[in-house]
Amino acid sequence: RTSVFDAMKHRRCYATTGAPIAVDFQIDGVPMGGELENKGIRHLECKVKAPATVERIYVVKNGEILTWKACDSKVEELDFKDNKSLPVDSYYIKVVLSDMETAWVSPIFVHGE
Repeated sequence: RTSVFDAMKHRRCYATTGAPIAVDFQIDGVPMGGELENKGIRHLECKVKAPATVERIYVVKNGEILTWKACDSKVEELDFKDNKSLPVDSYYIKVVLSDMETAWVSPIFVHGE
């Protein structure tokens, strides 16, 4: 129970439509829900493990799709670098499986320029 409340306090939570989809999302080593300072290139990493084939992984920045990756297996990784920044940017990941099950992660806030 303590771990659940700790995850909620640090915004290290994500939601699914019901499927047990595991998602690990980080920017420069800071996990989902975190905040960091970065005025340069941001290194985004995402790992997904799902019960069905991952169809797409979307990177959403400030509410708009920044990029996406077409996938074709149950275990996928995304590695992306973004060098365009605003004073504050937010990034999150959306994962869509072949059976239309979906997962969303808590955003990471990056303070830039």
